[in-house]
Amino acid sequence: MTKHARRRLLTFSHVFLLSCLSGWAANNAAPKMRTEELLARHLASLGSAEAIAATKNRVLEGKVTAVFRVGQTGTVAGTAALVSEGPQFGLSMIFQDFNYPAEKLVSNGKKVSVGMVEAGVRSPLSQFFHDYGHVLITEGLIGGTASVGWPLLSVKQRKARLDYRGLKKVGGRELHELRYRAAKGDFSIALYFEPDTFRHVRSQYELRMPSVDRDAREMRSDPDTIWTVTEEFADYKTVEGLTLPYSYQLRLNYDGLNRSFVGHWTFTFEEARQNLQLDGKTFAIE
Repeated sequence: MTKHARRRLLTFSHVFLLSCLSGWAANNAAPKMRTEELLARHLASLGSAEAIAATKNRVLEGKVTAVFRVGQTGTVAGTAALVSEGPQFGLSMIFQDFNYPAEKLVSNGKKVSVGMVEAGVRSPLSQFFHDYGHVLITEGLIGGTASVGWPLLSVKQRKARLDYRGLKKVGGRELHELRYRAAKGDFSIALYFEPDTFRHVRSQYELRMPSVDRDAREMRSDPDTIWTVTEEFADYKTVEGLTLPYSYQLRLNYDGLNRSFVGHWTFTFEEARQNLQLDGKTFAIE
């Protein structure tokens, strides 16, 4: 055998060996987790089925800091409460600020009511939920597992479609990504879970709308208007057998043709109470 032939044979042998090793690695890699398994592990991370079923309502109270970076600037601090009962939900914030006294988002499970900062004027946050984001509230997504209406507890009843996408690098760490498709609405929804605890730690909602010339009422070739809402959850604590987040951040990012907005609302809950006698007007729609 010539030197050239031996070299070709050696090269072929290396290629063949690498192909075999690659095939072996692929066949012996850990199988991808199924959507059902991710869901089951996440629900187990919340607490026992008995503890979940025994919780009729929940109230979390604490502090909130709002930070506005684009569109308007400033920082205001205040108090906040997140209240939920079945499919009903309420998020309220009170600030000692003349120009931004409060925020209020309320749902009776079917309709959503948002407050105004003054007569006839809504904040960017309340305007978003009034115009577009109400489906995120009625679907039980806003507030994550802090709310008893968390939709992963009732996927079949909500007729939502779930699609597990594997581990993704998000915010500098690897998280399980679960795509959530609501029965209604045009949002792209991604839910993220810790790989070791399967706790829900992040949600991202994106809504893209073609830019419209309001005068001509015609489609323009300008970039789409994009609304992005991100929620992050941390500092989990045990409350009556359930694991709940005591740290919650809600971020709103608007990127439009003529204006933009970026705002953060960071909640630090100090107390969680369950199964209270709530006022009948708690979730009243105005």
